[in-house]
Amino acid sequence: MSTADAFEPYWLDETDWLVTVCMLPDDEDEEETLVELNWIGRLFGFAQSTNTRMLALVGDPDMPAYELLFSFDSPGNRQEFLELVRRDGYANPDEEGAFIVPTHDEIKNARPIGLVFSEQQANVIVAVGVMIFQGLNTDAGDSDA
Repeated sequence: MSTADAFEPYWLDETDWLVTVCMLPDDEDEEETLVELNWIGRLFGFAQSTNTRMLALVGDPDMPAYELLFSFDSPGNRQEFLELVRRDGYANPDEEGAFIVPTHDEIKNARPIGLVFSEQQANVIVAVGVMIFQGLNTDAGDSDA
């Protein structure tokens, strides 16, 4: 992935990272792509809910495979994020190779999702993420009903 975007990776001093891979093949049918985008959106919502930075980069442009990177500001937020992923059930963060520590180059080359995914894909990811974030941060006891 070219990083000639003049976007300064100001997150290089962050020390607690995990990365996972997701496939979004161009030739895949729209419904299957939407399933993957929804999963990425849920991860985005989990990240927002746990004060976790989420970045991405193209892992293999021929597939295309995307790497999703997460930086945690505390061990508690890391655990909460992984528990949300676990409860979601789409992926098992405890499975070997599912969420691993990225290399320094992966961290350096990663970018915000709006700079990695197409505009349409980023819009779906953010919309799903916002709904998840709102759902996770809604206290049913606060409702007027």
